Amino acid sequence: MKKLTKLLIITLPLLVCSCSKKEVEVSSVQVRNGLYYSVGEDTPLTATIVSHHENGQQKLEMEVINGEKVGVENTWFANGKVDNKSVRNADGSLKLTSYWENGNLAFEKKLDAKGDGELSQYAVGGEKVHEIPYKGGLKNGEGKTWNVFNGAVYRVTYKDGRELKKEELNAFGKIKAK
Repeated sequence: MKKLTKLLIITLPLLVCSCSKKEVEVSSVQVRNGLYYSVGEDTPLTATIVSHHENGQQKLEMEVINGEKVGVENTWFANGKVDNKSVRNADGSLKLTSYWENGNLAFEKKLDAKGDGELSQYAVGGEKVHEIPYKGGLKNGEGKTWNVFNGAVYRVTYKDGRELKKEELNAFGKIKAK
């Protein structure tokens, strides 16, 4: 029994490692027709693409399956703090979170498979500055903008990705008289 246990302790890590996705440095990857390939290869890449800052800290980790970005993509600042985290699900939905170098949240974007969802954006100090609705992958609907310097709040209307109007609101959420 002891021999079997020793054998499992030695071989199990080898089996796990051999089944995991390979890591490929970003410098040996190229994009052709929107798909990721190892340089000189004709088969789309399935791997984790990585890169590092000059100081050795990890800079990028991105999952690619059959040449397409799927799953998790993370980037880090040179100081080791998280820069961006994104998750692309098989159903096409996306969650992207970005941080300021001080560690505060910079923005968060959540979209479903149809591109419907919301973007929330924050100032370096952590104050919310934008709430933007998305429909079909474009800015669409009523959002809000906060001015962190003077406290003003604006209702912003978007259509097909363009800002149509911006109205300042009073303390009660009503349009301020001009």
